[in-house]
Amino acid sequence: MKRKISYVLLCICICVCISCSSFRTKSYKTLAVSGYIYDNAMKSVANLDKKGLLKPKQKTIIIKYGNQFWLAYNSAIYTMELYTLSETVENEVIVTEALNKVTEYTLLLTDYLVSIGGVIDGN
Repeated sequence: MKRKISYVLLCICICVCISCSSFRTKSYKTLAVSGYIYDNAMKSVANLDKKGLLKPKQKTIIIKYGNQFWLAYNSAIYTMELYTLSETVENEVIVTEALNKVTEYTLLLTDYLVSIGGVIDGN
């Protein structure tokens, strides 16, 4: 149930981003939403760890997914910086691919976190 809620939340946030006016705005909002979800996921991880509820293998998996997200997120920021220098269709495709990776790793991280009992509530 929690997994479905996190997935629905992410889909709603992305749908809101899609309804924005320009490609650049949509891209920045997608990054902002993904970053917000990541930050709250890591807060949940810290809470689980503080309570002693994380096993070493779970920590390893979370670190792996977190690193994958962070790499994709920073790559997307870099592609956005390049896109602002030359707003071409080709660069738009590159940014879209980078944002797709960010979304993919956001889902992997949140799905795993929810599967081990984490809650992403924004507090």
